[in-house]
Amino acid sequence: MSKLAARVLFVLASLLTATAASATDLVWDGKTYLDIGLRIGADTLVVFPEPVETSAELPDAYSVVTSTTDQRILSVRPLQLQEQRVTFIGTKSKSIYLARFSTRAAYSPIYRIKDGTAIEAARVAATTKLTPTGLMKALMAGQPVNGVSTRQQKQEIVAGPEYKVVATEVWETPSMTGLVATLTLQPEVLATTVRPSDISLKIPAFGNYRMMGADRWDLDRDVPSTTVYFVFTR
Repeated sequence: MSKLAARVLFVLASLLTATAASATDLVWDGKTYLDIGLRIGADTLVVFPEPVETSAELPDAYSVVTSTTDQRILSVRPLQLQEQRVTFIGTKSKSIYLARFSTRAAYSPIYRIKDGTAIEAARVAATTKLTPTGLMKALMAGQPVNGVSTRQQKQEIVAGPEYKVVATEVWETPSMTGLVATLTLQPEVLATTVRPSDISLKIPAFGNYRMMGADRWDLDRDVPSTTVYFVFTR
C-alpha cells in the first residue's frame, strides 16, 4: 500500500472513530471567513456539504488529499507555518466558501462545514405556509414545527399593578416571533381576569404584536400564575 493511500485510510478511520466532542462545526453565512486551525505534523479533516475545488494564496504551504470514498472530505496537512486565505468552490452548487488556514489558531482534528445560507433558505421554505394562528397553536402545544428555532430567554416584559409577565422562551421564524411566558399575580392582588386587550407589547426586534393566548384567564390566590403566549409578525 502506498503512503498516500495509507494516509487516506488513516484519516478516514480517524473521522469514523472521532467523538463528537473532537469535531468543530463551522457555519458558512456567506460573508464571514471560516477559521481552520492547522498543526504542523498533523492532519485536519475538513468536511464540506458537497465536493469542492480549492484555490489558495500559498498552495505550496499545505498538502490536501480528497477522500476516495466521500469527495466532501478533505485531509489538510500544513507543510510550514502559515496564515493564509483559501477559497473553496462547491462543484455542484457553485457556492463559494471563504476560509482562513492558520497554524496559530486553535487546532481541531475535524471541521464540519455547514452551509448556513442553505439552512436559512430551507428554514424560510419550511415556514412559508405557517400563519400567526398556526404559530400560536404550536406555542400552546409546545411542539415546534419545521423551520422554527427556539431558545431560552428569561426576561420580564410586563410589570403591571395586577400581575407581571416573564418571558421564558423565544420561538422564531424568518417572519414571526413567538414568546412563551409566565404571568403571575402581584402579591397584594387576590384575583383578576387577564384580558388580552389590557396588554400592549412593544418589542421592536420582534415586530408587531399580533395576538395572545393563555392556558387560563382567571387567576386567584389558589392558582396565582399561568402560561401565556404571544405572537409577533415582521
